[in-house]
Amino acid sequence: MKNFIRKEYPSKTSLNLVINDKPKTSFAVTLLSILILTALIGAFSKFAVIDRFVAVERAESETETIKALLEKTKEANLDYEKIQTEYRQYVGSSAEEGKDIADRMQILSLIETYLIPNTKISNISIIDNVMTLNLSGVTLSDLSVIYEKLIAQPIVEKVIIYKAAQDTDESTSVNMTINLIRDNGGKS
Repeated sequence: MKNFIRKEYPSKTSLNLVINDKPKTSFAVTLLSILILTALIGAFSKFAVIDRFVAVERAESETETIKALLEKTKEANLDYEKIQTEYRQYVGSSAEEGKDIADRMQILSLIETYLIPNTKISNISIIDNVMTLNLSGVTLSDLSVIYEKLIAQPIVEKVIIYKAAQDTDESTSVNMTINLIRDNGGKS
């Protein structure tokens, strides 16, 4: 017959109830995870919280600076009415009261085109729509030509020559007033 060989199975005679828990991750991985998590929390805190507080603080500081500047400006303008009254004495009140005045660029063009090339201008005064000039270095015949050219201009209402005194070398000193037409087509 066959020779039976008996197989031996392992047998355990005692039971070990102590569980040896080995960490699934190493200490280095845990430390690295904590550092990354700390860095992410720090970055979030900086950009989402701290930077917002800094921006708010900066805006509040700028607001306070602007408020202080506004208060200084208000204090500086306390005597505005007095200064405005004084200004009106020297300049006239047309611009302040909304009256129509002649276009100043057209007036400048008129002076540059017809007066500067032909005369020496010693004084110009423009109040509202009246321009007063003191001219010299022009002959009476040249003055007549200038007068004709000025009166033909659409911006000029009338030209008045007050004094035309002949100086030496046939040149003349002239005091002239030019009344200008307002921008809207009305007369001054």
